[in-house]
Amino acid sequence: GSDDCTAKLWDPRQKSCTFSFDHEYQVFSVRLNSVGTTMYSAGLDGLIRVWDVKKPLDPIIVLKGHSDLVTGIDIDSSDSFVASIGMDNQVRIWDVKPFVEGGDDNRCTRILEGSVQNFEKLLLRCSWSRDGRKVAAGSADSTACAWDVASSKLLYKLPGHKGPVREVVFHPNQPILGSCSSDRTILIGEIE
Repeated sequence: GSDDCTAKLWDPRQKSCTFSFDHEYQVFSVRLNSVGTTMYSAGLDGLIRVWDVKKPLDPIIVLKGHSDLVTGIDIDSSDSFVASIGMDNQVRIWDVKPFVEGGDDNRCTRILEGSVQNFEKLLLRCSWSRDGRKVAAGSADSTACAWDVASSKLLYKLPGHKGPVREVVFHPNQPILGSCSSDRTILIGEIE
């Protein structure tokens, strides 16, 4: 994603851009699904676009719901759900399976609260656990937040940083959450 209002897909074998996906505004976060056929992009306009990488002209789905820009997105391991974090202090869970009952207006399945922004308006990120049962996100209040997706319950608000937590990641096999902060530290926290 870029300030030039595009998201680009690169082929490392050719060392060149293979597709360019046009947006009206800057793009802050981009993810590919596990098989590389679908790309997700989000940015300044608060929308999340779902693209077929072979047809970059128009998105196949546009997810609407954030009231401010989207700073981070992540895809669960089943490629069925996307988590997004926005400057509206919300983490949203979206159903991105091809067909959803009720159409595109019913794709937001959960709104998770607990992660906050501040006057700095930082690009905070979110992350899925490998089993798809938890989502974590950074927060400007110097904590790393983690939720149970099924119940929308905030499970952890891990302290320790002295600055906003910008990125979080689950360990792939152990009950561990890593977080990095504007305070230039990386913390590892044990969770259940």
